[in-house]
Amino acid sequence: MLRNVSAQILKQLVRHRTTDASLILERSINRVQLLGRVGQDPVMRQVEGRNPVTIFSMATNEMWQSGEGEPTSTGDVSQKTTWHRISVFKPGLRDVAYQYVKKGYVPYLFWIRFIYIYIYIYIYIYIYIYIYIYIYIYKRTAVNLESTLFSGLGFLWKESLTMESTQIKTTSGDRQQLLSQIILCF
Repeated sequence: MLRNVSAQILKQLVRHRTTDASLILERSINRVQLLGRVGQDPVMRQVEGRNPVTIFSMATNEMWQSGEGEPTSTGDVSQKTTWHRISVFKPGLRDVAYQYVKKGYVPYLFWIRFIYIYIYIYIYIYIYIYIYIYIYIYKRTAVNLESTLFSGLGFLWKESLTMESTQIKTTSGDRQQLLSQIILCF
């Protein structure tokens, strides 16, 4: 056991002191944030012998002002819509997304993956992968659309769902306004 510990310490010292590119530890962050409207109700599909997956589409918009003129003039507003296909594989999250996400809802998908890799001549070996997914799902209506646009984070009402095995328990809040706040760690 002492040999194993001393060997690990020696390897760490060599890695920190070396200039060899094949031994340098690189850390990077891969992050995706989507806020848009769901285009269709989720569909759960399963291939024979594999776990099911929940799939839904989501549209995000980019808007920009095109046209010459002063900053006070409105000009022409151009818009580009991008469609994203969201696939949910995690069993707990997969079932919740299938049950609660509906067409027209505005989910906020936040996905972070931290990757520590060793570089061995363009071959990446993943050592640690952490995925944190936060989903804020709420339905925009004519009544709360104005309040969500002007109150910042006011659309996040006091409701959270805790996941215990396969059951979901509502702790507080108005179920019609905010469906869920889910924090899952892989």
